[in-house]
Amino acid sequence: SYFLLYNSLSNDRNSNSSDYYKQNQNQRHRTWSARPLLLNSFLSSFTNLNEDENELVTGTKPSAKAKTRKRTLVPSKAAVNLTAQCRTFFKTIIENHMEEHPQVVGLMLRYQQASDGQPRMVFTFDFVSQEQIGSMDEGVSLEVLEDGVTPKPPEESASDGLPKLYVHQHAFMKVLGAKVDIREEDGMPVVLDREGNPLDPNV
Repeated sequence: SYFLLYNSLSNDRNSNSSDYYKQNQNQRHRTWSARPLLLNSFLSSFTNLNEDENELVTGTKPSAKAKTRKRTLVPSKAAVNLTAQCRTFFKTIIENHMEEHPQVVGLMLRYQQASDGQPRMVFTFDFVSQEQIGSMDEGVSLEVLEDGVTPKPPEESASDGLPKLYVHQHAFMKVLGAKVDIREEDGMPVVLDREGNPLDPNV
């Protein structure tokens, strides 16, 4: 009877173990089957596709079929103010220079180190072609509206194809709100502060 009891207990234990094993295996199978779904859900929660910019936050490169749109910010007001004399002077020298150099589209106002090797900064005005204009350089129209006085605003002049004065990105914050005029002594352009005094590039 002891032997029969032992066999009965063993069979019950084996049966329970087998049932437990099968149940555990089924549970594991369900768990592992669910993990890809959970992983996909997790990844999708951190993937944000901005249709306007066509950009994946996860850093994944967009497909070749995806279309991109370049966002351009047009300021409501020009970076610098130009006197009437300065507008006329710039338009004249640009038009004259374009006769032999048709690639020229305007002048670039730069803020850079002096070319004589001295440890000082200066403002310069150089002829510039379209290829030399950076995305962060800002154009200032040389035209005025029909009243003959009001400067043509950036939103109207940004794509008019006319010559402009461009403010280099490195000079932008230095000359923002300043005025460009023509010096009477030598007929050269000069940058003035808001009080009408020559703007010191080294301050």
